[in-house]
Amino acid sequence: MYDTFIGATSFAGDGLQHWITSAVTSMRATFMDASTMNADLSGWKMSKVNTLFGTFNGAAKFVGAGLSGWDTSKVRKRMRTDQ
Repeated sequence: MYDTFIGATSFAGDGLQHWITSAVTSMRATFMDASTMNADLSGWKMSKVNTLFGTFNGAAKFVGAGLSGWDTSKVRKRMRTDQ
C-alpha cells in the first residue's frame, strides 16, 4: 500500500471499507500528505502490518472511521510523533 493515497486532496472514499487488506504488511506513507481525506476504513484487516512509518505524515485533515479498531500489534516501525 506504499504511497497509495499520497498527496490526495479532497478525497472522500466510498467503498474503501470493503478493500481486502488481510495480506498487507506495509502501510508506509499510504496517506502521506493526504491533506483532506474522509474514508471509512473500518473493514481493513491490519493484523499482518508491521510498518506504519510515515502513514499519516502531513495528513492534516484526515478523518478515518474505524482506525481505532485496527490491530497494530505487529507494527515495528512507527512514525515519530515528536518531530
